[in-house]
Amino acid sequence: MQLALILTLFNAGSIAKLAVLWRSIASGALKRLPCFFAMVLVSFARTAIAPTGKLHPYYEIWQATTWPTAILQAAAVIEAFWGLARHFRGIRNFAWALLSLILAVTAAAASVVGFMKTRWNSPLRTPLLIDQYTGLWLVLTALLSLAFFRQFRQVPVRPNAIRHMAALSLLFGANFAGYSIAQLSHGEWKFLTNLIVLSGAVCAYSWWALTINSDGELLPFPLKPPMSYDDFNAAEAQHQKTARELKQAGRSALRRLLGW
Repeated sequence: MQLALILTLFNAGSIAKLAVLWRSIASGALKRLPCFFAMVLVSFARTAIAPTGKLHPYYEIWQATTWPTAILQAAAVIEAFWGLARHFRGIRNFAWALLSLILAVTAAAASVVGFMKTRWNSPLRTPLLIDQYTGLWLVLTALLSLAFFRQFRQVPVRPNAIRHMAALSLLFGANFAGYSIAQLSHGEWKFLTNLIVLSGAVCAYSWWALTINSDGELLPFPLKPPMSYDDFNAAEAQHQKTARELKQAGRSALRRLLGW
């Protein structure tokens, strides 16, 4: 019964990933999210052979692609960060500093997990640790990015950018939870680990495929009559003011964090 459910989730995940790949091409998201597309493609290739129910060669393929998958996942999250940051003009240098800070904080948080000594001697321990650390690092990066940019609600942000980052948060959050259970249980709770990881993937990819569309690329500006020259200058001045406020808020956050 448990094996049947896991294989069903594998199949559902493969279908959801295929839907994401198709939607990426159909909606034009492939041009904006090539790293995400590559991540999903590799993930689909990993799981496509799982429904056979045979351990080999799935196990060997899963191990061999652990590091490439982690690198693509990190690239996808950084790509999503810039998908949000590009809505804020004039903050490119500050955005790099903000991204560096977020990555440093989340990497430090992920490294704390390394102090959890599980004393589990298994060939699965190292690849699962990589997935566990990566999952925590990436979900924290995604959530912190969303939390920071959502403070400036007066700046219109494309709905697709928010939906995309939220889907990544769900995906990597489920990965971290599932792989943490695997480590703490010394691999004994395989069913629960697979249930959480696979269910998270099915939900995240399905929601992405259903919500990402061409309309989501439109900025949520209210409908207004054409702007006059003075109105345009006033709007531009307001935008520059918002950029300055964003930089000032970020510098204040850095000072508080570093104790300056």
